Amino acid sequence: HYPVAGLISGARNDLRHALTAEFGLKKAALYGFEPVLSVEASRNLSNVDFYDSMAVKLGVNLRSSF
Repeated sequence: HYPVAGLISGARNDLRHALTAEFGLKKAALYGFEPVLSVEASRNLSNVDFYDSMAVKLGVNLRSSF
């Protein structure tokens, strides 16, 4: 909730949904670390249309496998 929204009179209300998945690649582990692939899909719904959005994010990280 945002108390003042410059584009409308009154408050702005947002609702965000996100779904995330991670995949560890254990066979590619090296020196106790394994690569991790991640994907996230998100959507933001607002009562101000300007702030509606959809996004997909991809990531590659390292995670300790000890």
